[in-house]
Amino acid sequence: SFYEDDLLKNLRRVIEDYSLDGIQLADGISSPRLSLQEADFSDDVVGQFAAHSGISLPDDVCPACAAPGEFEKRADWILDHHRAEWIQFNTARWSSFMGKIIRGIRGAGRDAAFNSAWTKDPLEAIYRYGSDYKAFVDAGATSFIVEDVSADLAILADEDVGYPMGYAHRKFVHHEFAAALMAIKAHLPDTTLTPLFMIRDTLEQWDVIHHMPVAMQRAAATNLNNYLVRGDRRMEPVTNGPHFCLADGLTPEEWRFTRIAWDNGYTVPYAVPGVTAVWSDQRMHAELDALIKTRRWHTAKWMAELASRGAPVHKIARIEDIGTVEGPLLVINPDLLPPKELEKALAYKGGPVLLLGGQADTGMESRFEIVMENGWGRTVFAGYGAMPAYESRIFRDDSRPKKDIAAMREPEGAVWTHPLAYADIGDGFVRSCVEIMTDLTGY
Repeated sequence: SFYEDDLLKNLRRVIEDYSLDGIQLADGISSPRLSLQEADFSDDVVGQFAAHSGISLPDDVCPACAAPGEFEKRADWILDHHRAEWIQFNTARWSSFMGKIIRGIRGAGRDAAFNSAWTKDPLEAIYRYGSDYKAFVDAGATSFIVEDVSADLAILADEDVGYPMGYAHRKFVHHEFAAALMAIKAHLPDTTLTPLFMIRDTLEQWDVIHHMPVAMQRAAATNLNNYLVRGDRRMEPVTNGPHFCLADGLTPEEWRFTRIAWDNGYTVPYAVPGVTAVWSDQRMHAELDALIKTRRWHTAKWMAELASRGAPVHKIARIEDIGTVEGPLLVINPDLLPPKELEKALAYKGGPVLLLGGQADTGMESRFEIVMENGWGRTVFAGYGAMPAYESRIFRDDSRPKKDIAAMREPEGAVWTHPLAYADIGDGFVRSCVEIMTDLTGY
């Protein structure tokens, strides 16, 4: 039998015994605690994988394992040759598990909330953990608790609580989580996203409100001042906030400060300067395949990298809603859009169209092209429509994968604080993109 059946039976019993209004499905349930790279390669799970995918393991990679070295050999073979299928299987398996739990909670007449998969955007949640947010919403989840832990990660050192992260990346996480929230909201436009707002946690040994209160204020302002542009031109904050973590033991004065952080962050904008990024569900799945095969940057990664260098990327719109957008449009990885979606983007009349990523066949003459070429591939930033003819440039370097991409792994341990292994794209190229965006928008 499956553990999930026993879990659901006892969970419903707890709900009835304690008259709970609902259940928050958090870390370890909304997603595995370990990444798919380092998780369960047992005979049981690999047997399910073989049945699901139709893939048979060769005799020399241990169809049945007994020793740690044998498990590692089997894991390496699956990840080297069938990483995409491994992710697809785990995603389907976890969606089935979570769907059963959510429907069981809802069937008891209660609410079901779930956490984001260790803070990750929709694509990285699937790649790392097989956690498909849309499947959970489709199963009937009533609330989505999204984790923005940039304020506390920023003040943790490598020696603190097992979250090894260098100084440069601790500065970057603010932009990384902001981009993740924008991507999640665009992927699930009709789902309320409530941010897990960081205050302090004595168990995990971080205390933002006393040690870095300005980071706490910045997190609140960011949660309320990045927007999804709706089809009716409404600009909806990507989160509704807040869900406090943790709220125990706060004094009245600390509560007042926390409340002020959110009150000061709340605005009702008439317009937001900058570019509007475009979201496509179909492109997201193509980006997942491209990440596996080439380590290409995906939408949320690009938004974070651009924003961290000062680019005005504070709005996002679904591809079907771009007719209501005004100002420059940023289309990331246009070559991975379905043809009809690319055609729609190129027909945009609200302002210039900026294409960034793999080169798409537009059939149109660009106003400029900034190109990055190295052993990882070719990345292009190009502009179309009524806009200045910026100087075209080519960046080249000698960077290339040190080994076959299929054999690449995330860092040892693969914990969620480690960034994924991505293709190298030179800082000069990214900064050139940012300079044009800021000049074009007068930001």
